[in-house]
Amino acid sequence: MVWTFPDVVEDDVDVKLAVAPASDEAVENNFETVVLEKEGYCVICMDKIQVGSDVDAGRMPCLHVFHRTCGVDWLKSSGICPVCRAVFPS
Repeated sequence: MVWTFPDVVEDDVDVKLAVAPASDEAVENNFETVVLEKEGYCVICMDKIQVGSDVDAGRMPCLHVFHRTCGVDWLKSSGICPVCRAVFPS
């Protein structure tokens, strides 16, 4: 049986996907600590990420960079990238 909804326009449908928070092990294995060579901003807290610090920045597998602490906190509540919505490996 196929259900069709002729009165519903695709743009009117808001689909929400549930993604489990990342485990501590997944964060440890997949959230890489990086050193920035040029100034950047953390889109989670909107503060600058310190250039040259090896403890301040973390990179997700999708290559987006955040403050390490912001990224870890984010992943503990949401298993997706806050920029591109890529699902974080579990």
